[in-house]
Amino acid sequence: MSKNTLDDSKERIRWINEYHREEYARRLDEIDGPCVGGTELEYSPFPETFVADTLEKEKQLALMDSISKLWEEATCSYVYGHFRACIVLLAIMIERALKLELEKKKISAKGKQLGSCINLCKSTGIFPNNENNHIVKAARFINRTRNDVVHANIELNRARSLLSHTGAEHEIVPMKDMPDEIRKCVVTKNGKRTYLSPEEEPKAAIIYEYKKAAGETIRKSEKVLKYLYPK
Repeated sequence: MSKNTLDDSKERIRWINEYHREEYARRLDEIDGPCVGGTELEYSPFPETFVADTLEKEKQLALMDSISKLWEEATCSYVYGHFRACIVLLAIMIERALKLELEKKKISAKGKQLGSCINLCKSTGIFPNNENNHIVKAARFINRTRNDVVHANIELNRARSLLSHTGAEHEIVPMKDMPDEIRKCVVTKNGKRTYLSPEEEPKAAIIYEYKKAAGETIRKSEKVLKYLYPK
């Protein structure tokens, strides 16, 4: 088999983008960033004046830079349908945002993961020390959703909901105009096609695994960032 040329690959990318353009546009509209690209971070961690003239300030600047870049990477993942990647990147971003706030208070969070950072933020006054507070609940949601994806919690604890796509993590969109090959027939295990009567026509849907979870993680992340960096 001959290897594809660069022009072949460019044509394949063009076709994929054209085919999915409408759904990409809808998801970009859901994010609705403040600038030209549409995925930019609205609640910026950068203060109006900041000079990285000490090692501590350099650490803070590096964290700020990571937060804005991770947000764009996560939201781009959402637009292009990489929903699990979006969830994980948002959790990484929120962990850095909390470490930034802890660094400002000269509290070391080196080596700590998101759950521990949330606890530290509660005990040090960065977050309200109340599990029922909406900001704390948002941060906990992000951490739980990240753990579901990273540690295979859904596969191990709710396998049926994943395989049958009945879990709350997914989005199911019924197909209005099914292709004739789907509408008129089904393929049996031996490869033979069985044609159906109109009364027996199957119902088809597009399943976006983890889309709802990713969208909710974006909203919860925005809530935490707005709390940390109010305009």
